[in-house]
Amino acid sequence: MDWSVPLNPAVARVPEWIPSERLQGADVVPLHRNENPYPPPAEVVVAVQKATARMVRLFPDPESSELREAIARTLAVREDQVLVGAGSTELQGLAAQAFLAPGDRAGFPWPTTPYFEHLALMQGAEPVRLPWLDSSPEEALLDAPPDLKVLFLCNPNTPLGESIETYAISDFAHSHPRTLVVIDEAYEAFRGANAMKLVEEGMPNVLIVRSFSKAHALAGLRLGYAIGHPEAIRALRRAKSPYNVDVVAQSAGLAAWRNPGWVAQTAQRIRDTRESVRLEVQMRGFDVPSSDGNFFFLRGTDTFRLYQGLRERGIIVRRYDEFEVRDGVRVSIGTDEQMNQFLAAIDSMLTSLPMRRSSSTMIKKLNFSLDAAAPAAAAADDEDEDAPAPADAPERLDDSLFEEFDMGSSAPDAKAAPRGAERPQPKPNDSLFDEIDLH
Repeated sequence: MDWSVPLNPAVARVPEWIPSERLQGADVVPLHRNENPYPPPAEVVVAVQKATARMVRLFPDPESSELREAIARTLAVREDQVLVGAGSTELQGLAAQAFLAPGDRAGFPWPTTPYFEHLALMQGAEPVRLPWLDSSPEEALLDAPPDLKVLFLCNPNTPLGESIETYAISDFAHSHPRTLVVIDEAYEAFRGANAMKLVEEGMPNVLIVRSFSKAHALAGLRLGYAIGHPEAIRALRRAKSPYNVDVVAQSAGLAAWRNPGWVAQTAQRIRDTRESVRLEVQMRGFDVPSSDGNFFFLRGTDTFRLYQGLRERGIIVRRYDEFEVRDGVRVSIGTDEQMNQFLAAIDSMLTSLPMRRSSSTMIKKLNFSLDAAAPAAAAADDEDEDAPAPADAPERLDDSLFEEFDMGSSAPDAKAAPRGAERPQPKPNDSLFDEIDLH
């Protein structure tokens, strides 16, 4: 008998999510999921073991009360302003379920995690991309349509790692009181700044969601929390399932929350490695914009050949098919040993990678160690850019995109629309969902 049950029309619009390939083996270096490369502290491991041994036969606390109370106490907010969920991904989904109806419009910066578009489509809403590549994030918000029901912001954003300043979010929220502004701060620990003051000031239409997946190293347990106005939290509670966070995740999260020193130390270690490796890659001739996340975006060559070459060497990075970012790959920050393997792989490929070069600018080929990131960065800033370069130094990349390369896509013209001009909203396609960034 053939399948004949009609699908929900909203779900029928959503491309199927196809998980990316998982390569197995001790030699594989996974630099594509923005996971924390360091294991959680011993206290978390002990908490997991105890919860597994004693409590898995019981239903979990439906409110994650102990963890919620600890979060509220640390952040100096009321308990009814906090909701614990199965990762910030679930909490974003609850916001979409609670506030988006068919025909509503949901906006988000573009490029960003495709999950925001997925959420809008699932609710029968219209996804509205706000292009950020041809302006600053702050300016892009000025072009946002006035009728958005929900604005999703990943801050810092993926895949480029840029951040939007809190004043711009505040201005938008004040001028759009009927728009819920959902701020995904999964990467805030690697930036050192956040939008918490908007909640502290009592801004009712701002909802902050955070994750234990990144800085706390608990991606496998799916844990996060939302902070916002009590009415917004109450709306999310209506949409959530009764037992959304299991006992192991609650126990591990509480142990991790009680160890902020480990989180701060590990986040700083990842930031130091990020800046050191960014500098190393730039010295090899690639364009690597600054990043506030636990990753950076690398441009400067035929992306597919770079991706395949790294993969053949056991290093997995994140490649994109979306036109706006198909000229680069996102590289998660691993351990110092993993990043040295990454750099060695890049070095082994330099002579075989086509790169767009500028004959007017040369760079010095400098060697920096990961252990001396800060002094090296400071020294590099003081270098005379006009000094003669060694004969074997690679040329710095031109800022233009790579029109002479066949990037494997039949994408439209890349020219940016003038500010204020109406931009067509591209239709979702299957390639957007081959690796949704989950937080």
